[in-house]
Amino acid sequence: MSAVAPGLDELTGLRSSKPTWYAEYRHSADSLTRALGSLDHIAQVLSATGRGAGALCQAVVDATAEHLAAAWVVLVLAEDALPLASPRLVARGPAGAPVRTLDDLPGGVRRSVAAALAHPRVEPGRDDDGAVVVPLVIDGEQAGALVAWVGPSPAVTAGDLSILRIVANQSAVALLSDSLLAGSEALRQHTEELYAEAEQRARDLADRHRELAAAERRLDDAARREAVDLERHRIARELHDSVAQHVLSAGMAIEWCRPEVEHHGEVHQRLGHAKALTREAVERLRAAIHTLSSDHLDEASSRLPELLGRLPEQHRVPGLTVAVRVEGRPAPCRPRPRKHW
Repeated sequence: MSAVAPGLDELTGLRSSKPTWYAEYRHSADSLTRALGSLDHIAQVLSATGRGAGALCQAVVDATAEHLAAAWVVLVLAEDALPLASPRLVARGPAGAPVRTLDDLPGGVRRSVAAALAHPRVEPGRDDDGAVVVPLVIDGEQAGALVAWVGPSPAVTAGDLSILRIVANQSAVALLSDSLLAGSEALRQHTEELYAEAEQRARDLADRHRELAAAERRLDDAARREAVDLERHRIARELHDSVAQHVLSAGMAIEWCRPEVEHHGEVHQRLGHAKALTREAVERLRAAIHTLSSDHLDEASSRLPELLGRLPEQHRVPGLTVAVRVEGRPAPCRPRPRKHW
């Protein structure tokens, strides 16, 4: 069975026997051309996807203007929608002139844009001023609008609205992705700032810790010096009030006894020697008391090895050579812990 070649009516969808077949053919051809143009506009928009949200939104505005032959086209985000997305406004005027702000739009176009943002919708359509309004829908809610000023004359078909919805949704997806990327970048920067702040605080805490440790060491040194000073003054008072007085009393008793034994030569001589010893003992006690009571000792001489090294010079004995040798390493005297009330 041989195949039959398709006729004109099968190719065009028209029956050639009708008297108005040429008019229907022209209408079908125009619709086909318009559909091809719509697909071309969609392709232009999709090809701009990889260049970022700004390029894609500009492609949407240009494709809408070409598709509807619109003098003014505005793509705008609502004030409270996608706060991190950019751009928030892309618009063009006659002959593709760029529009920077909404104030640059004519009054009628500006009213249509304001009405589209003030009264959200989820379906595209025309308003009373002759503008085609297509919402930018994200998660079922309007985040902005694509507004094309075409005037009251040109007819806008359901196919046109479908094309505009496709490109508007593409721009909404691009703006949402841009907002998410901006949010992740802001989060990354905030995280880096938090890490930097934490590191700075750690360095500050380390510095404060070192300062506190140094202050604690100084307090410990001051406490040790205070303990040594208190002990020196205590020993000096003990020598002055007790030992020195006893030696002086012994010397006075010897001095009182000497006249009584003046005729006993050996006893008198021994008492004189004892008196000389008590006088020398009193002088040494006074020197020791003076040394212990001195407050001009520096920090180095307040340590035990240095104090011991000064003994041979401070207390010389005729006919006796004294040397001091310190072995081992001196250990610091830890003060008692201070009580906090």
